[in-house]
Amino acid sequence: MHTVEALGVSEAERDEERYFRPEKSSQERGIVLLLFVSSCLYLKFFYNYTTLHSDEGIVLEGAQRILQGQVPYRDFFSFYTPGSYYWTALLFKIFGNSILVPRTALVVYGGVFSALTYLLARRVCSRGSSLLATGLALLVCLPYSFYVQHSWDSSLLAFLTLYSAIRLLETPGTTAAFGTGSLAALTVLFEHSKGERICAQKAISHSSSRILVAFCSDIRVLRLSACNRTDAGRVVVAVLSLLRGEPR
Repeated sequence: MHTVEALGVSEAERDEERYFRPEKSSQERGIVLLLFVSSCLYLKFFYNYTTLHSDEGIVLEGAQRILQGQVPYRDFFSFYTPGSYYWTALLFKIFGNSILVPRTALVVYGGVFSALTYLLARRVCSRGSSLLATGLALLVCLPYSFYVQHSWDSSLLAFLTLYSAIRLLETPGTTAAFGTGSLAALTVLFEHSKGERICAQKAISHSSSRILVAFCSDIRVLRLSACNRTDAGRVVVAVLSLLRGEPR
């Protein structure tokens, strides 16, 4: 009798560990805040430097032309979807017309990327491996191409969509469902390729769980009992695939 009860408690404890939610822990929330701040401080080193990449001018010029009253696809042509143009134009309108304004947004993006990477990895990995995955992603993502481009805007939205979808699966509700669908739609407006991947196979209309299929195949196999540096590497690969929009 006691053995059965002990087994039941043990199984429940294992389930609690397997589906650990870092948002419920004040200590984990503190770590997330620290990661956000430290990531922003690190990326501040790239703030005033440029490699004169020609792609950086595409969004900046388009945003400037919108502020002059022009309309994309009518007054000037672009292969990009309009989201980044209007978002950058809004930043210019509020904070001033300077290249440093959207570059400041990139710094904030990097902080959010680190926070979300840790929150996702911590659900299935130990704290050490989650920090390792976050650190590796921070080192090789934004610093590799720190310039204003539509890809980073859409990557932020895609990452938020993924996180929102996971929260929806954990605690189903209309708010989370609306947020997930809205973020996915915004991703399409900023970069159709990433948005299409998120909405593929009618994920939004049929089952929110399908959103995770394309992005979490590398993360699903992770368990706290077997989490090591190799697992952290898998998390990094999954995150980089999402951020860079590479086909899986």
